[in-house]
Amino acid sequence: MKISQALSKWYRANKRDLPWRKSQDPYKIWISEIMLQQTTVRVVIPYFEKFIKSFPTVKALANATEEKVLSHWSGLGYYSRAKNLHKAAKKISAQKYFPRTYIELLELSGIGPYTAAAIASIAFNEEVPTIDGNVIRVITRLFDISHDVNSRSGKEAIAHNAAVLIKNQNPSEHNQAMMELGATICLPQNPMCILCPVNKNCQSFKAHTMNQRPVKQKVRKQEPWLWTLYVVKKGNQLALVKNSNGTPWLKNTWVLPGEAKEWNNKTPPLCDFKHSITHHKIFVKIQHKKQKDLKNPNVVWASAGEMKNLGVSSIVQKVLNLLDR
Repeated sequence: MKISQALSKWYRANKRDLPWRKSQDPYKIWISEIMLQQTTVRVVIPYFEKFIKSFPTVKALANATEEKVLSHWSGLGYYSRAKNLHKAAKKISAQKYFPRTYIELLELSGIGPYTAAAIASIAFNEEVPTIDGNVIRVITRLFDISHDVNSRSGKEAIAHNAAVLIKNQNPSEHNQAMMELGATICLPQNPMCILCPVNKNCQSFKAHTMNQRPVKQKVRKQEPWLWTLYVVKKGNQLALVKNSNGTPWLKNTWVLPGEAKEWNNKTPPLCDFKHSITHHKIFVKIQHKKQKDLKNPNVVWASAGEMKNLGVSSIVQKVLNLLDR
């Protein structure tokens, strides 16, 4: 039995019951794929269900305010994803049809090669492989690819084999099977090879090189920063500002006022908690300030309840949790 056929048979029998798999609606597939970027399935499910309930169609999303969209994204992080969704929804709504091809989908804000391939193949059965981290891991093990996955030769080998595997298959089922295998069986650490439906065809399994695949260059080290956040109260409200303190993260997102600086000292600073954003390791220090100390003129005041409608960063919620103790 061919690899693709064995995978599809396994997928039909073992696939997880996920809300975005209940239909081939390209809108729902699109929302789920954007949410799943940098976020686990377990975390995404309740966000997805709430988002679809509030914005059931592209038109509903396009007609919503950015503030409302961001409020439904609050806590998921990487807020540019939500802003690009909103921007793309407006474009789709204006042109009155949902793009059906890989090439057309790439024209939308926030959609790259992987997401375009996922929507085109799952919703419209276009024969284009989805290549994400899970699929890269599966392919490098199946074909025992020893090239660095970020090198030109590594990318070419992965793309070639991905195209071979999907040839003359059901694109929707095949791509989902590949992603599912990587998410549940072909794990980064301790892959469950004995349960794999294609272990007889896996060259890495035969060579016992599963734990050496995929080959990756060293991960960029996290940059340490000290971010001092100011708690400034007015009744039951706190001061918020759009992040414009020169930090390389959370651009145009509501946060507490404060200041940040790179921490070049080898000894970690005294702080209230730590927070990571992309490759930045942030030591967060909380300071209570008075209104007269605020230097930023563009301040808004919001209670804890009102913050939910502003789409504030999860780092603000961490501060609030500490203040409630």
